[in-house]
Amino acid sequence: KGYLEFRDRSRKKKEWIDSERLKKLFAEEASCSLRLVVFSACNSSRTAEKNLFAGVAQATLLAGIPSVIAMQLPIDPFDSPIFMFDFYRHLGETGNIRDAVSAGRNRLYIVPKTSKESWYIPSMYLRSKDGTGQLLKIEEKEKSANVS
Repeated sequence: KGYLEFRDRSRKKKEWIDSERLKKLFAEEASCSLRLVVFSACNSSRTAEKNLFAGVAQATLLAGIPSVIAMQLPIDPFDSPIFMFDFYRHLGETGNIRDAVSAGRNRLYIVPKTSKESWYIPSMYLRSKDGTGQLLKIEEKEKSANVS
């Protein structure tokens, strides 16, 4: 099983949520319009050798969420926001998850202060009938408004 650790503001009290519990929570949401879950937590796409679907990201995918972004290894606390900024910016501009992940990874690679090894840590899980990763349909008018 995979786990996420949640802490209160004082960082003293913590609660572990396992992948089975997350799977149940997300299964309820999957019937609604939830189409993307992003985990910035370290090792959130790590899996067990015996069960490749035991991790947090994989359980979320099995719950019916079509798109999951997670970290396969520990990621530097400085690097994660750099990835997320470009990921969300590009996702908002294009609506395409694959391209947004690539944009975030590229940013990690070119920003001088990041650890150069972190570009490959964000992983993408995508269940798409057409395989394009198109999450949102952005109209041409909206695209030009976002650019200016």
